[in-house]
Amino acid sequence: MKSLEDKIKKKLSEQGMTIQRLATESGISEPTLHAILNRDDAKLSQLEKIAEALGVSLSYFLEEGSTSTVITSTQTGFANQAGSGNSQKIRTSTKAPAHELAVQLDTCLRDVESLKNQLALANALVAAKDETITLLRGSYNRPN
Repeated sequence: MKSLEDKIKKKLSEQGMTIQRLATESGISEPTLHAILNRDDAKLSQLEKIAEALGVSLSYFLEEGSTSTVITSTQTGFANQAGSGNSQKIRTSTKAPAHELAVQLDTCLRDVESLKNQLALANALVAAKDETITLLRGSYNRPN
């Protein structure tokens, strides 16, 4: 069973990448990367940056065969009035269905992208509608 550290090191090796280069490409400091590898856990935002820099999906770190891995996501802002800084953790272990979590995560990420595309389309339609209304008002107000 591979730990988070094993998975990151494997991808680094496969790509001939160093920790220093990963730090540069992910925007995560080298000491923080070493801490992630030593603790075998990471914030979700950090893991997303590492996955992007390594060219893998986030689910790569949650796939079957993982040992206990903790991914922390910190909430901030108005939506978290009970107190900012609360952490949500996704825990996978040999007892948890890690593969199922990975599949669900991939599905959620695809849904987010689909919703972003639908929102962009809706915004474009609203802009086109507004433009049409403006044109119609302009032609209605003109004397013949």
